[in-house]
This record gives sequence, C-alpha cells and structure tokens, in this order.
Amino acid sequence: IPMHRAVAPDIRPRGYLLLISHMRSHSTLLAHILGSHPEIDGYSELHRRYDSRMDLREMTRRIEEATGRLRRGRYALDKRLHNAGHIDAAILRRDDVKVVFLIRSPGDTTPSILRTARAVDRSLPEAAPEAAINYYVTRLERLGQYSELLGERAAFVESERLIDDTDAVLARLTRYL
Repeated sequence: IPMHRAVAPDIRPRGYLLLISHMRSHSTLLAHILGSHPEIDGYSELHRRYDSRMDLREMTRRIEEATGRLRRGRYALDKRLHNAGHIDAAILRRDDVKVVFLIRSPGDTTPSILRTARAVDRSLPEAAPEAAINYYVTRLERLGQYSELLGERAAFVESERLIDDTDAVLARLTRYL
C-alpha cells in the first residue's frame, strides 16, 4: 500500500519584516497599513533585541500572543523606534529578514517629539529641546549603521512621501516585499 504524504496546499516561505524608524515619523500609520495586509502579522513595537534566530521566533510568539491568533501571513512585523534593543548584523543580513527604513525630516520631527512629550508629562526628558534633538540625531546614526550593513537590500521611505504620495509609496513597498 503506497504511503501518501499530506502536503500543505499553501507552502510559502515565511520571513520577518522590521520597520526601523524613529519617534513621530508616522511609523504607527505605516505599521498599521502593513499589518492590515493578510500577508503581514503584527503592527506594533515589541521592544526587544534581535541577536539570534530564536529571537525572531520569539517575535512570532509575541505577535500571536498580542493578536490572539496564530501567524497566518508571510511576514511577522516589528516596529523599531529606539536604540535600546540591538539588532545583530547577522539578523539584518538574513535572507528571510526584510527591512523598511522610515525617516521624517528633523524640522517636523523634533517639534512633534516636544509637543507629544510635553502633553504627556513636561518632566519627560524628551520635553527638553536638547533631548529631543539628541534622540533624533543618535537614532539617525543607528539607522545609518544599519543601512550600511544592508545597502540595497532595504527599502527607504520618506515619511512626507508616505503622507503626500501614499499610493506610490505603497506600490514600491509591494514590489520590495
């Protein structure tokens, strides 16, 4: 009697999508747009390090826990806005990891950081202009380091274009992914 192996009807490679940006960049908007696609699970910032393959698996577990459902899409998404929580170069270079950089101009970003911090709690460090500027500069330095590791393997989105020319930005991201 021949043995028949059950074959899943939809075998797709699974990967990970890191949206790497900074505060007040419209990253929540982009993460929700991406996360609304059936091929992408997740939409928020998980606040974790990525040093190994196990950390990527943990990303999936945390997304499943947060959404209350098993991973269904091709990509698991994490949004990264802060320098705490290192991403190892080996993770960034993996074939199953895609990276989207999202950057907003400093003239729009730093006042937005200040307004938001002051509305929440005027004693927050980000409520001081020097701290907001320092955050932005050091975050862009980290994004530059990641970008040097990735070169053409990453997508770059200007936040202003996401707002002003959404269709073109999303078409480009669709091709990238």
